[in-house]
Amino acid sequence: GTSGQTIRHDGTEWVANSLLYNNGTYIGFGSTSPSRMLEIEENSQYTGLRINNTSTGGGYWDILSNGNSSVNSDALSFWNGSHRLLIDDNGNIGIGTTIPSATLHVVSDNNPEIRVQEQGQDGYLNFVGYAATQGWIYQKDNVDDEAVMLDIDAISTTTAGVTTGTQNIRLFRNSNASTDITSNFAIHIPGSTTQSLVHNAKLGRLTINGQSKTNSDIVVYKEIGNSIGRTGMYLDLDNSTNDAEARISLERTASTDFLGLEIYSNANHGIRFSTVDGSSVLTERVRFKKTGEVQILDLATGTGNPDLVVVADQDGVLSTVAGTTFGDNLGDHTATQNIVLAGSWISNDGD
Repeated sequence: GTSGQTIRHDGTEWVANSLLYNNGTYIGFGSTSPSRMLEIEENSQYTGLRINNTSTGGGYWDILSNGNSSVNSDALSFWNGSHRLLIDDNGNIGIGTTIPSATLHVVSDNNPEIRVQEQGQDGYLNFVGYAATQGWIYQKDNVDDEAVMLDIDAISTTTAGVTTGTQNIRLFRNSNASTDITSNFAIHIPGSTTQSLVHNAKLGRLTINGQSKTNSDIVVYKEIGNSIGRTGMYLDLDNSTNDAEARISLERTASTDFLGLEIYSNANHGIRFSTVDGSSVLTERVRFKKTGEVQILDLATGTGNPDLVVVADQDGVLSTVAGTTFGDNLGDHTATQNIVLAGSWISNDGD
């Protein structure tokens, strides 16, 4: 035999041709010079160790070193009829895949999930992959089955080097309380508990920089103290030939208590106010032109028609009437004294 080789009984006699070697320090199976407490050596597609539990409900697991022509050469895999987990020679871990392409790569026939849960807690965080282009992250309270989710949808195509398609990030809450009105999703200022953007899913309200208001869908808030400042919304439309910009803001322009609302636009038509009638037709009503003129479209007389006079009724409703409606403003009376107009006399004596 070989030094360190143990003898075995072949049924008739003891022979020194076993695969078990013991050099006094390490034990080798197939290795004549083991360098670990237990070393298994074999020139094979898969070399490994089987752990077999023969009790009721028990099973076996093979721990395999993958060789040539295996599912992934030079990898370690755990097999019980299928390769359930594999670690390749780069350290990538594959669960459900034998060719992991990331540090942790999970593949499943139906919505693969990764769960993170604190010891002793009912809630947990799940990462879920769905279909080819979608996935979500959700935090779930396992006590009353309430979940907060982040849904990521990255459907995109690339044509001539330009990526198009739909990329969506959706936040929503699956609450067991139908009367819940506090389903908020917030983005916080880094290193602070201050919320810079909050979306109330129940009310459909977006709040920027806090201070949510009951009767508003979008709230933009800014704390300026006694300083000069502005808070508002900015709109920008680019039609490739001429940008149109608009701003609606509330501002303090001096270190006084003056607060003003400003509506600004550099569009050619200035600022336009329109309404929708019963047939869903958008109709322009008032226009503030860039030149400073105010145009009320409902009062326009039309091309070729005489100018009219704008009047207001007792309710403040504006309308137009002909200028002749007002007469000469002198009334029907007899003059009792002369009137001088630019050096000329108007008299009732006939001269």
